[in-house]
Amino acid sequence: MTALQPVHENSRDDNQFLTYIRHAIRDPGARAALRRGVGRTPEEAPQMHIVVAPWLPDRPRPALERAYYTVAALLANQPRGQTDTPTDDEMFDAPANLGASFAEAVRTGVMREETSTARLHLLCRQSVDGVHRQLPRAIAQLQAAGIRISWEQLLKDLIGWDRYRDKIAKRWLQSYYRNFRATRNFDEVSTAHSFE
Repeated sequence: MTALQPVHENSRDDNQFLTYIRHAIRDPGARAALRRGVGRTPEEAPQMHIVVAPWLPDRPRPALERAYYTVAALLANQPRGQTDTPTDDEMFDAPANLGASFAEAVRTGVMREETSTARLHLLCRQSVDGVHRQLPRAIAQLQAAGIRISWEQLLKDLIGWDRYRDKIAKRWLQSYYRNFRATRNFDEVSTAHSFE
C-alpha cells in the first residue's frame, strides 16, 4: 500500500486524501467500489467506506463527509485514458475552479456557450444534495471533452458548500465570465446576454 496515513480529528489534509485516492484507484477492486458511489450519498454507497471512512474525523460535518465521498467517486469514474495522477505542469495549469473549467470548454470549442452557461448556473443554484446530484453529469461532460478539473479546489468548494454556497457560486461564475474577457469584445457579450 502507500505510506500515506488516514487523517483523524481536525488535522485533515485534503491534498493527501486526493493523493491516496489517486493511488487507490489503480487497484481495479477499489476503483470499482468507488465508482459505485457516483451520484449516491455515503449511506447509499457502503462499499466506499473501506476507502474513504479512515480519512474522516469521528463525527464529520455532513458536507465534509459528502464532499469526500463524491470526489473519491468522481476520481474513480474518470475515463481510463485520463491521467489519474497529474504532473507538476498539469497541477499548475489546471483551471482555478469549476467555473474556469467550463470557460475552458467553451474557449477551446468543445462545448457550446449556451450549454456551459446553463449547466454552471444550474449547479450554482443547488443545495448540498442538489449539487452532489448534478455534479457527476457536469464533470463527465467536461472530462469527455478533455477538460481538466482542479480536484483540490472542487473538494474544498464542496466541503464549504453548506456554509458558503453563495460565495463559492460567485467565484465559479466570476471565473467563468472573466475568461471570456480576453477572447470576446463587449459587443459580442452584450448581444449574447440580456442585461435587463
